[in-house]
Amino acid sequence: MGVDVTVAGAGGEYMETVTIVEWRAAVGDHIAEGAPIAVVETAKAATDIEAPAAGTLTHIMKEVGDEVAVGEVIARISDGMPEIETLQPPAAPSAPAKTTPPAPAPAPRRPAGRRIVASPLARRVAKDLGVSLDGLTGTGPGGRIKRRDVVAAASRHKAAQPAGAEPVILLHGFGADTLVWPPLLLHLDGVSPVALALPGHGESAQPVTAPSLESLA
Repeated sequence: MGVDVTVAGAGGEYMETVTIVEWRAAVGDHIAEGAPIAVVETAKAATDIEAPAAGTLTHIMKEVGDEVAVGEVIARISDGMPEIETLQPPAAPSAPAKTTPPAPAPAPRRPAGRRIVASPLARRVAKDLGVSLDGLTGTGPGGRIKRRDVVAAASRHKAAQPAGAEPVILLHGFGADTLVWPPLLLHLDGVSPVALALPGHGESAQPVTAPSLESLA
């Protein structure tokens, strides 16, 4: 008897999709109940998908990089081995009778282009900021494009202003970082923005001692 493995609840209350970023088990592996078998990424964090029952992993329906809906089945676990046999390639059909014309050869498939692997949040931010994901290098696992990669690309594009553009220094508030600026930069033409991360914010290192107003300046 098979038990479906789903991503129900992994995305959180307001998430509709997640993305497979890692499989921790392979078809044929014996899985203990509660053991993590896959990792999915939501807009907030990476989450383990645990086995709902003990048994043998017989089916994996989704590949790394696939975006799936919350509640969708991604794998199946069986408490016996017969099901796994269905995963083996079917036996080759017997040769057709001489009177039967051979089936036409399938048309060659066009080689697929490079698959763009990006988190659902990165795709939404890219759409909002007008950033193309094609050619963008991600900093996530396996080159996966994250929100920070999209924001950085938007900032680089806006910073490439013609010579003579007026420099503007952007300082964020407490508890924020430089990621707050890209939506605003889309509406600032004719300027050369310089966005700084204050100590202890964003990618800036945490100071050993509390910074003074003079040191921040």
